[in-house]
Amino acid sequence: MALINCPECQKEISDKVENCPHCGYPLKRVNYKNNDNLETKKVGKRSSRIKIVIGSIITVVALLFIAEAIIYNQEEKKNDYLKDLTEVHSKILSGGAIAEELTLLTRQVWNNSIYKRSDSNTNKYTIRNNIYSPNKINYNNSDFLSDFNDALSNLSKDEDFTSKKDDLRKIQDESTKLMKNMRNYPKGYEYIYNDLLEYYNTFLLLTRIAINPSGSYNSFANSVDELITKFLEYHNKINLIY
Repeated sequence: MALINCPECQKEISDKVENCPHCGYPLKRVNYKNNDNLETKKVGKRSSRIKIVIGSIITVVALLFIAEAIIYNQEEKKNDYLKDLTEVHSKILSGGAIAEELTLLTRQVWNNSIYKRSDSNTNKYTIRNNIYSPNKINYNNSDFLSDFNDALSNLSKDEDFTSKKDDLRKIQDESTKLMKNMRNYPKGYEYIYNDLLEYYNTFLLLTRIAINPSGSYNSFANSVDELITKFLEYHNKINLIY
């Protein structure tokens, strides 16, 4: 125990008493009150800091969830785009195969009609109707139609040939509709769309000359070779994406 002076009356008193025995001045109460205020302030500061930390953690977690959701959506969009790419690629490829078949047959009929070459695949188009026989292969020059346009006309009227042209038109329309969806490509997929667009445009050109051949034989034959080569080139590029 120690003696101290009362802050109010300045008389000596024990430092253990709660009130001054002389004047009644509250000693411990003041100290406790001051201490309580001090502790309250400290707790308040700690509480504020904790709230800030908690708020920061919640913000970081929320941002992580948002980032993860964005990444997930981007990956999902890429997967959906590749699925659509598979569909349009398959459609264009099937149409390209038909277009190639029609153009090559047209070129063969055109060539054999001009140069009077007998061929089991083209004779029914190039040989005069009253002479042609399915069982006969070799014909004389005089047996051929005098005008190659007549041979091409026979080809265009052929039921199987006409049916394939109708199929090609249908595939062309379906491919055009599918290509509209491919314009909304994910970020970083622009090069895929550009290659696909070239593939599609080449297919359209090949389709058009397959359905409506025009020009001279040489220009038609050269166009067929160039378009088929270009078509296969972009077909291979699209294949490398998978």
